[in-house]
Amino acid sequence: MFGFAALVGAALADASGSAAADEAPHANVVEIINDTPYTILHLYAHAESMSDWEEDALGEEIIEPGKRLKLDFNVGPNHCRFEMRIEFIDRDPLNLTGFDACRETELHVTVDS
Repeated sequence: MFGFAALVGAALADASGSAAADEAPHANVVEIINDTPYTILHLYAHAESMSDWEEDALGEEIIEPGKRLKLDFNVGPNHCRFEMRIEFIDRDPLNLTGFDACRETELHVTVDS
C-alpha cells in the first residue's frame, strides 16, 4: 500500500497540458489547481496498474476555488498513469483516467473535465 503526500496548500481537471515527449520525467509532484466554483473535499487516486483506491490524498486539506495544492504521486518505479476520483462540496464527483504524473506538473480541475 502507498500513500500520497500533500506538499503545499490550495483544484476540476484538464490534463491536456503536457511536457514534450522527449523530456525526462519529473519527480511526480503535481500541483492540483481548482479552477471550479466548488470546494474540493477529497481526492482519491490509484495507479492504473492497481485496482484499489488509496486513502484521501488531501488528508485534512481541502482545495477551495482558485486555490492550489501540490501532491507527490511517487508510488514507485513504472507507476506514472493514475485514475482519480475528485469529490466536491455541493457537486457530483469527477472521475479522471489516464493522468500521467511522470510527465504532467499541473492538473487543472474544471467543470468541463
